[in-house]
Amino acid sequence: MITLKKIAKFLYNRKHFVISFLILFFLYKFYLNIEFNIVNFFKNNILYFLFFGILFELSLILPILKNHYLFKYSNLNISKYVPFRLIYFSYLGDNIAMNIGGDVTKFSIYKKFFSTRKTIFFLFFDKLSVLGAKFIILYFLILIFLYKNFENHLVNFIIISFFLVVMSYLIISFSINSLINLKLNFFKFKSKYLVTFKKLIKEDKNLRKIFFKYILLSLIHQIYLCFIFYLLCLHLNISISFEESSIIFLLLIILSRIPLSFSGFGVREFFSIIFFSAIGITSELAFSASVYYGLIALFPMISSTFLYFYYKKII
Repeated sequence: MITLKKIAKFLYNRKHFVISFLILFFLYKFYLNIEFNIVNFFKNNILYFLFFGILFELSLILPILKNHYLFKYSNLNISKYVPFRLIYFSYLGDNIAMNIGGDVTKFSIYKKFFSTRKTIFFLFFDKLSVLGAKFIILYFLILIFLYKNFENHLVNFIIISFFLVVMSYLIISFSINSLINLKLNFFKFKSKYLVTFKKLIKEDKNLRKIFFKYILLSLIHQIYLCFIFYLLCLHLNISISFEESSIIFLLLIILSRIPLSFSGFGVREFFSIIFFSAIGITSELAFSASVYYGLIALFPMISSTFLYFYYKKII
């Protein structure tokens, strides 16, 4: 017998889907034109939808390469298909478990080959390199945007950003040194590991290679995704420059990583309408661009699901 308690439990266990649906319904009901029909919109663009989906699928080559170099420079004798399966299964985990399933998958695999502290540091640096790549690209895009449109504010922006970078560096350095001096010991993480890791980076040539590859491939990956989103905007007849679309895209990706909804749906569309409206783009086009990107980003999830049923083990 179906009861209210069972319905409530069912909805709670799928709360990220529910949150996505509620936000999308709210936007569709109150922000979009009543005559706007997203279903017909995608029916007329099915071939382009497949094209963009394949382009996005190809972007996973770069994260796969990051893990390939991680295992290669760590001198691990493993199958060349492990990085491929690891990224696809991580992508599946991220979409199912609200952007944290992928980290759990990577942690469980890295832990088989590395110590706990190295596993934590590799995961942390992976996240840091991706986030750092986003902010680096974002910074230079804003520079280009200001140079083209508000040249008189360019110098002020450079001075302020330089000051913020210096302050951030000093705060991070102070925090790390403080953690070392505090001699912390929790969750198998000790302050002395920070000292050990700093020495390892200086002494271990392969570790430096891993970090360089991570940073370089993260930058290329984010630029590639910016290019896909720009092409998508052009296809939707959105009058926008590359730097404008890329700035909006990177901000959307950063915000949609909040573990709140399914694959960022709802959160991404909400902020897409806000950001695009700032440059005079209608809510309907902003909503379409965001949903379009969100759907093509699910292409690897379909592939990873088939891969999971065919080959359930990563190693």
